[in-house]
Amino acid sequence: MKNILIFVFAAFCVFPASAQDRVFARTEQSNTLPKGVREIETWNTVRLVRNSYYSSLRQRIEFETGLTNRVQTSVYINVDNKSYSNAGDSTNQKFKSTTFSVSNEWKIKFSDPVVNGIGSCFYSEITWAPDELELEPKIILDKQFGKHLLAFNAVTELEFELEQEGGTLKANLEATPISLYNAYMYQFSPTFGLGFETLNHMEIVPGKGIEHAAFLAGPSIQYTSGKAFFILNFLPQLVNINQAKVAGALDLDEYERFNIRLVMGYGL
Repeated sequence: MKNILIFVFAAFCVFPASAQDRVFARTEQSNTLPKGVREIETWNTVRLVRNSYYSSLRQRIEFETGLTNRVQTSVYINVDNKSYSNAGDSTNQKFKSTTFSVSNEWKIKFSDPVVNGIGSCFYSEITWAPDELELEPKIILDKQFGKHLLAFNAVTELEFELEQEGGTLKANLEATPISLYNAYMYQFSPTFGLGFETLNHMEIVPGKGIEHAAFLAGPSIQYTSGKAFFILNFLPQLVNINQAKVAGALDLDEYERFNIRLVMGYGL
């Protein structure tokens, strides 16, 4: 499957690029593709370093289509590869897992960051995996003035574990993560921008409240050529919010120390 993803991505490299709808690796903007415009994106997200051995690579291929000038939809193919050991296991035995899933995204744009002063958009994504269902609604706000870009996302994820009980498929709510993204970028030219992104993430478990919370922040770089765009973000964990008074405290049970994402896009 991994080789298939690489082949599909490479096959579209010959197509010229069209209007891209993003300049940040993690924070969405209110932009949507114009009607009839299509785009393909690949995402590669690497997560490294926990209290026990851990590494993760998530790959996504996204096919985007502008249905109208304010409505956009996308389909994703997702592959998650993990290598890890169990915390507290003195044998330090390592395990590997690969999970496949598909996602469907919808974006509805309400206002434009230039014409209306502040851009606004509603985003919804649903992901199906063999034993999990995830719903991700998102509110997007952004602002553009001159060469400066600002964006804010408020995101929640409803994670359901799918189980067969007495011949009936049931969806049990596992957790409700809440994420707050902030981003800034300075566009040095129409093809190059440099900025940063932040993430405040909280893991809320039914009946237990906030179990984990962390703050991550790091630089982003964006480059657009005549045929493609590339966005790279480095997002290290800076603070364990549940232990914010303890200098240097990190939550390396639920989160990773380092998080890196590369997004590449092509017009069709």
